[in-house]
Amino acid sequence: MFTGDGWSFWIVWTIYTSVGLIVLAMLRYPMRRANRWLQLLLLIPVATLMFTPLTIQPESEYWAPAALVMIFEIEEQGMTGMVRGLIPLILTYLGLMLIGISILFTKSKKSKQNKEMDSSQRVTKKQTTLDDLSLDE
Repeated sequence: MFTGDGWSFWIVWTIYTSVGLIVLAMLRYPMRRANRWLQLLLLIPVATLMFTPLTIQPESEYWAPAALVMIFEIEEQGMTGMVRGLIPLILTYLGLMLIGISILFTKSKKSKQNKEMDSSQRVTKKQTTLDDLSLDE
């Protein structure tokens, strides 16, 4: 099935994806103390540019990163060549942003619930201590 150029195509994409993940990890490391929303706003566009695939030519079966294809099409066709690559980039950006926002909201709800449980347990402990003191008198 994958003979000749097929294997090299998948090897190149595997290497490209691995390097992209390493770059994202390196970008995220200095931002580890930053707000999660800021991390989301800065890393999602980078991930979108790196990982959105697009066919090299409309009738081609080979895929490349959409940002690179757009650069080559701008050189060949001018700004009108950019439209074909811009649509998948925008859709990928919106999709990744929705996924990221939903994950952050889920995490924030869980952390709020944990904080509420901790505070309610503290109140219960204080009340039992006060009750014990009143019984001793």
